[in-house]
Amino acid sequence: MKKKILYSLAILVGVIVIFNLPSCSCGSEKSDKLDTLIVKPETEKIKGPLGDCFKVFNRVYKTTGNRLTIEVERTEGENEMVNKHIDNLTDKSYEAGKCFVGFTIEYLDADKNVIDTENTLDDVASIIKNTRPGETGTVGFWIPWDSKVHSFRLASTCELNPEKEEEKEEVKDVKDDDVVIDDKDLENAEKALEVGVKALEATNEALKVLNDLQ
Repeated sequence: MKKKILYSLAILVGVIVIFNLPSCSCGSEKSDKLDTLIVKPETEKIKGPLGDCFKVFNRVYKTTGNRLTIEVERTEGENEMVNKHIDNLTDKSYEAGKCFVGFTIEYLDADKNVIDTENTLDDVASIIKNTRPGETGTVGFWIPWDSKVHSFRLASTCELNPEKEEEKEEVKDVKDDDVVIDDKDLENAEKALEVGVKALEATNEALKVLNDLQ
């Protein structure tokens, strides 16, 4: 009985000690949130066709998690390709027959070397259609969590997606004189059909007689 009491007391003391231990972490404490990266545009100019009518809004940008949102400002300039296909623009490179528009970001280190590139998933076509000179739109990009990222620059695309190739079936026109049915052939066919019917009737009669004999 004494041993039982001592054993129970030992368990109780152990539980009390565990619950009163100060919380600690091994090594450096990790924040639940990622640190914010601060980057700036290497240039306002946008490479490619959309650079004719857009530029990067020049300011310091901060990341939100692993996403970087950039402002692009509509300029007074125009692009012939954009104007020609303004009602046929798309942000999807696989839509046949439509004009694909998009932005790509190049992440640079302190020496202006390209570290990584990412395409935006935002609707660039909508930005083009809904902004006027002096107005801005935003495009978002995933950013590699790398402390070496120092700045960025934008490039652009505006190209016509190829038309979908339809399978063409060759259809041969059948003319009246391609198939000629002679009256004699028609008469022979009718006679053959008549002989066949009589033969079938004779066979049925023969089978009936055999059944009666059994």
